[in-house]
Amino acid sequence: MHGEIVQTYSGFSAALEAFIEGEPYASAEITNNITFGGACNITRNGKLLYTLSYDTEERASSIGKSKQNKNLIPYKIDDANGNKCGQIGIKQADVPFWRLYSFHEMTINSNTYRMYTVGLGKEGLKYPIYCNDTQIALMEKDAVVVNNLDKYDIYAHDRQGAEIAVLFGLYIDITAAANRGTAVTESVRKVYSITTNKELKSKYNPDFKQSCML
Repeated sequence: MHGEIVQTYSGFSAALEAFIEGEPYASAEITNNITFGGACNITRNGKLLYTLSYDTEERASSIGKSKQNKNLIPYKIDDANGNKCGQIGIKQADVPFWRLYSFHEMTINSNTYRMYTVGLGKEGLKYPIYCNDTQIALMEKDAVVVNNLDKYDIYAHDRQGAEIAVLFGLYIDITAAANRGTAVTESVRKVYSITTNKELKSKYNPDFKQSCML
């Protein structure tokens, strides 16, 4: 199964469209693309699905916790009725400091997922997504960004995995890749990232994509 997240607008706000198997899945609007902490409204056919917004209470509660239990840049996930149904944040692996790395963790509807960021230089960024020890999806982002508009490719074994990847992708774009306040211009930007941590790099399975296309 293949999906995409395509940024269609960048400026004071930002807009993205998500597709699964070529069909529109959801639209997303980042209401404040100027400063950190803007909310993201996710809709389908004009109806609200989720809202992602910075969780100040969760961040405050993390201050006194150990590094493995801190939730960095936490965003809460509210359903269409405004009730919190999950959260996404950044956590640090429980490993010695010389092997330290971070990952993204999302809890939603009583399930927990982890997404890892693996940089492969000119091959771009790979984001393998796991539920427990089983990989359920892979998101990819090219190292080249055209006209300040981000694009993510998603590969998953089923629709649920693809939908989880969409939420992770939108979180990534809100917090790290939204090109804040930058209007769409004719430009080409190249960003190369290389992961050297062996444990982190092992999370990426180059054969997973092909298994999703069978």
